[in-house]
Amino acid sequence: MFGLVSSHKASNGKSSSVGFAIHLDLLTGEVWDLLNDNGLLGIHQDHEMFLTKFSDEEPMLLSWKIEHLGTALIPKLHIGEEEWLYPAIAYRDGMSMQTLAGAAGDFGSTITAFHHPAVWRETMC
Repeated sequence: MFGLVSSHKASNGKSSSVGFAIHLDLLTGEVWDLLNDNGLLGIHQDHEMFLTKFSDEEPMLLSWKIEHLGTALIPKLHIGEEEWLYPAIAYRDGMSMQTLAGAAGDFGSTITAFHHPAVWRETMC
């Protein structure tokens, strides 16, 4: 699981979450949406060959690039050198997002899988 999520309370008091979150299935190469009910986003056709390019010395990098245009947040997901499009969401004033990363298994496997987490923000003029 890898994502950026924002939670807020609606005027009726109910909480909801919006953002960008995916599940990357390393066995099948499938990329699934976890947050916006969009289902299967795509399949990396040659995922076994793609995965052989990565190691502890050269890890696979996952990143989101988000463009803020008007009231829209338009994301692009990067998996290694591949770029995937993801549905946009509406921006709300004061919106903040939290980063999520995790893997199936115990705490140790998650720490091993995500051993160089980093978050940064760039503002484009």
